[in-house]
Amino acid sequence: MTAGRRLPLLVAGTSAALAATLIAGCNGDGSGGKAAEQTSFCWGTLSGGDVARMSVQPLDRYASEDSDLKSPYLAQCKVGAGLNDKGAMRDLEFTLDLGTVTGGLSVWRMADGIAGSSPFRGPVEGVPGWVNRSMAGVLLPSACDKALGKGGPTYLRIEANNDQDGTWKNGELQERMASVLMKAATGLTEKLRCATPSFTMPKAVPKLVEPRPLDPAAACGLPGFAPLRPSAPAFEEYVTPGDARLWGCAIRFPDDPDGVVNFTVTQDPRLLWFFPDEEPGRTVLTCSGRRTLLESDSFDRSDDMSGAEHVRPREELFAAFEKAVRESPLC
Repeated sequence: MTAGRRLPLLVAGTSAALAATLIAGCNGDGSGGKAAEQTSFCWGTLSGGDVARMSVQPLDRYASEDSDLKSPYLAQCKVGAGLNDKGAMRDLEFTLDLGTVTGGLSVWRMADGIAGSSPFRGPVEGVPGWVNRSMAGVLLPSACDKALGKGGPTYLRIEANNDQDGTWKNGELQERMASVLMKAATGLTEKLRCATPSFTMPKAVPKLVEPRPLDPAAACGLPGFAPLRPSAPAFEEYVTPGDARLWGCAIRFPDDPDGVVNFTVTQDPRLLWFFPDEEPGRTVLTCSGRRTLLESDSFDRSDDMSGAEHVRPREELFAAFEKAVRESPLC
């Protein structure tokens, strides 16, 4: 399984009754007449123009298969050309998943569940969300958790299912996903009558984080931060550009699909609410008058290529990270 697609979440299947209804809608009324084109998609949150934005090659017509919005597990909307006679979506373009984050032990791992795990995941401006190669996700307001009857923080995620290999590399796919995701998130918060923050398309197109060589004396772009032992070989790092709202840095061996350790600095209020207490690998500072969460989280690795033996001990590592952040423009 490729990076950015490992999602430890339970997907709820669409009911047979819903599938049958959609098949009938897509195939006509049984009398040979052509069915009316669908104009509203994904629980009524998207228009035909919205769903077409996700297409490299526009379809002749679009249809969506929506599961129960208030499913206790994962609600899902599939968008494509319509259901075939076996109840499967033809020419699947993308899916929208509405689910609950589980096992959020850190901001980094929470982002794994929302937008897929990878070191090149980048933040979406203005909201608690991220873009990845083929997916993007955002946390919804806390009031939506209650409106949906969820037992934890609710997220909305979009995943491109069509051939987009030529568009994620230049940022086109990230722009498409962010645009459709923000429109759907706005529609959901309005439909559920929960809080309605500004889920608008960011001015700056969300971009993936590119790798660069790690400077042993200024790792993650933080002067004086030296996370590696003196004998360590060359590492590379993925550093989020921008301010301390959703900043992150992952270090790893070149070409290693996972990584060794990551660091985050967070000022987003929605995320700060989940991690109020300090504990090993986590502390709270006040930077420029704002509450700021610092975390360090090691990847769960057991193979010989993890590189963990080249990293300084955890407590020593985090103390060095905290000191470097205090003395940096992030704080």
